[in-house]
Amino acid sequence: YELPGNQLLEVGYVGSQLRHLEQLRAVNEAYPSATGSIASRSPFPEFGRIQLVDDGGTGNYNGLALKLTKRFSSGLTYLFGYTWSKALDTGSRCSAGKACLRRATLFPQNSGCRACEYGLSSFNVAHRVTSSVLYDLPFGKGRKYNISNSVVNAAAGGWQVSSILTWQTGFPIT
Repeated sequence: YELPGNQLLEVGYVGSQLRHLEQLRAVNEAYPSATGSIASRSPFPEFGRIQLVDDGGTGNYNGLALKLTKRFSSGLTYLFGYTWSKALDTGSRCSAGKACLRRATLFPQNSGCRACEYGLSSFNVAHRVTSSVLYDLPFGKGRKYNISNSVVNAAAGGWQVSSILTWQTGFPIT
C-alpha cells in the first residue's frame, strides 16, 4: 500500500512444508526397561552405537512479514521490517559455529518415535526487527545550507548519517 510522505507498506505471508529432512538416528538404541543391561535391551547386542543418516524428518515454517519503506526524499530514506514466525520440525540441527553446536541436539531422545520429537526448530526466531536509516545532512553545495567555498565544502559538505539495527528473540533451548 502506498502511504503519504513517499512511504510504502508491504504485508506478506511466507509458509513452507518440509519433507525428507536429513537427520541422525541411533539404530541400536536400547529399549526402555527397568531390568537388563543396555546390550540385552538393544536390537543388535553385539554392536555398540550404530548411527544412521536418513531423510525421514519433517517440518514447517510460517511467517508474517511487515515492511515500511520511505523512498528517498528531503534527504531521508528508511526501511523498517518486522517478522513474526514459527519454525517446527522433528529434529533440526544447525551447522555453523560453537554456539550452534552447544544448542544442537544430534540424536532424538527416542529414535523409534520421530513424531515424538516434533517441536520448535533449533533455529526458530519468533520475532525479528530490522531497520535502516540514511539522512543527508543539509550542509554543502546545492543543499539547504549552501557552502560556496570549495575548501570548506570539501571538509564539511556532503556528509550523511546512517544506522542499521537488528533485534531478534533468542533461539529455543533444546
